[in-house]
Amino acid sequence: MRRYVILSLLPLLCLTAFAQSGQPFKRTIYNNEYNIYLTMNFYDRDITLAGQEFMGEMDGYIGDDDNFRKWLILDSKLTGDDAATLDIINLEGSEDLKATLTYNADGTYTLRQQSGSALKVVRGNKWVKLPKTITFTTTRNK
Repeated sequence: MRRYVILSLLPLLCLTAFAQSGQPFKRTIYNNEYNIYLTMNFYDRDITLAGQEFMGEMDGYIGDDDNFRKWLILDSKLTGDDAATLDIINLEGSEDLKATLTYNADGTYTLRQQSGSALKVVRGNKWVKLPKTITFTTTRNK
């Protein structure tokens, strides 16, 4: 019986993996070193920020596991199957930047800040600038 259950679920698991691989810019990705994550849907642009629904739907946001502040992805443009350009602002709207997000062959993502303000997070009551290039994975290590 156990074998039949596993065999019946196998096609469903394969279809799910195939569907996700076809849309690499529709998911949440993580950087475990800086405890940040990026939630995105660059296809449907239907991401809402919990508690901030009045802002409407957007392309995504960068969140911080250690703080409530977010960086909002207001616009994204796919530049192929594996890259996108992003317009990002902080939650207050006082800082903005342009970045690229690339889906790499090994399944990781690389965020590169191109111009504008630096991405920052709060650590120990101080603002800390993040590196210009950050690698994200699809799993969180906690």
